[in-house]
Amino acid sequence: MTPARKFLMLGSLLAALGAGGWFALKRPAAVAAEPLPAASPAAAVADDGLSSRAVADNFTRATTQAERLKWVRQPDAVAAAMEPFFSSGKGAAEVVAKLDAIAPGSAGDLAYERFAVTMADGTRRLLCLLPAAGGVRVDFKAYARHGSVAWSDLLDGQAKEAGEMRVFIEKGDYYNFGFKHEVRWQCLTVTTPDLDVPVWLYLARTDPALKVLEETNSLKPLRVTVAVRAVGDSHLRRQFEIVAVHAVDWVVPD
Repeated sequence: MTPARKFLMLGSLLAALGAGGWFALKRPAAVAAEPLPAASPAAAVADDGLSSRAVADNFTRATTQAERLKWVRQPDAVAAAMEPFFSSGKGAAEVVAKLDAIAPGSAGDLAYERFAVTMADGTRRLLCLLPAAGGVRVDFKAYARHGSVAWSDLLDGQAKEAGEMRVFIEKGDYYNFGFKHEVRWQCLTVTTPDLDVPVWLYLARTDPALKVLEETNSLKPLRVTVAVRAVGDSHLRRQFEIVAVHAVDWVVPD
């Protein structure tokens, strides 16, 4: 995706969300469960005759890789990541207890339906249904909070960069070490249910994406999909630079 298209996409999402002040300023004391929007009916019917709820039910009730692949968008692209997530990763131990329709979401000009998935242990995931060939299908990457690199590999230095990470961000105020110059960097406190404690990301103040984040109207931490990299040994201090903002969402439009 070209830089121009990337920021055109971000701009169109901003217009949909409306302008407002900086997103939430407080630093969370601990990583909370997945925050979810207000409830909303979901009654769209796919081209294949299945309602969105039926597709969501089929995905969450599936017990094999072959079954799940029927209900995800871009199955060939996500199959390699989906198999370990459900066989040995976090998805392997999760038992779905409840599925609730919530307010729809949007990525660029694309609107889509969402469900809150509550597990038996009280943890939650966000299930997004997007148009696909033959009907609507689950965006697996958004559901799994998929990252192209494991956080453990970034934090121990095995990986120096990651092209796609899905996190919550809030405005931060930690300026130190390689990112001590507040005039150059905007600190962002990052949380995710996949980490026990926050990390810090830094976006150059000259980056056009910062204006989009600043003007986004949100009273809660923002879901974003970003590319990051360690600068020197910054990973030892849980600090990373943002090199691209792919979407102010966990769904990244094609």
